[in-house]
Amino acid sequence: MIKAGETGGVLDEMLNRLALLAEHEAETRARIKAATRYPKIVVAALVVAFGILITFVIPKFAALFANFKVELPLPTRIMIGINRVAHQYGLLILVIVAAAIIGFRKHVNTVSGRLWWDGVKLNIPIFGPIFMKVALSRFARVFGTLHRAGLPILQTLEIVSETVGNVVIARIVDNVRDSARQGRGIVQPMRVSKVFPPIVLQMVAVGEESGKTEEMMMKVSEYYDRDVDYAIKNLSSSLEPVLLVVIGGAVLLLALAIFLPWWNLINVVK
Repeated sequence: MIKAGETGGVLDEMLNRLALLAEHEAETRARIKAATRYPKIVVAALVVAFGILITFVIPKFAALFANFKVELPLPTRIMIGINRVAHQYGLLILVIVAAAIIGFRKHVNTVSGRLWWDGVKLNIPIFGPIFMKVALSRFARVFGTLHRAGLPILQTLEIVSETVGNVVIARIVDNVRDSARQGRGIVQPMRVSKVFPPIVLQMVAVGEESGKTEEMMMKVSEYYDRDVDYAIKNLSSSLEPVLLVVIGGAVLLLALAIFLPWWNLINVVK
């Protein structure tokens, strides 16, 4: 974008637009972090409680029941098994996890790996639609900004493709640029991609016909920004059912692993 600003003699305006884009991106990231803070704290507390139980509490039950030569309940045996695996193969598991993370990062840095990962991100439940709307909002906002600065449509689309932040969306932008290069407009490839909703296609079509594409693109960006704001505000409520299932299952397992041995111990003593 700075290169385009130098070429077009509008570097000051381009830097101002970049500052506005950076503020918008930072604000969006901050809202997402705030919305996911509570789930992160809950999951972290659950992991800590799980680690304390399998490290300090469950082994005492195992030693006590071993003296009576009585089999422990299934949930407790599962916890003991996890504890043994963690103690015997903990280092190996850490090495495997570290190798998997390094391999994943290297794969994502390849062309095919980045394409695969960006496609996966767009299909993640709950978060996928948010990633999609953020990418499309960036596409529309950068497009409108560059077009308003007077850059040619092909150069605008080239820059947008490199700055949209998602390879899947970038390929759609490349298709739009190919269509514009052949004089077919930008609406048809957007419609074929099946990514843009009908209202956005209509706004872009009106912009092409009226010669006010940059205004329509900014309205498209505002449309997606409102959608992103709404989705982020409802992110916590969307995650609550998933959290309830995960926490409920984990608490049930931990409770059974602790209390069933106590109940069985009374019968054993009798």
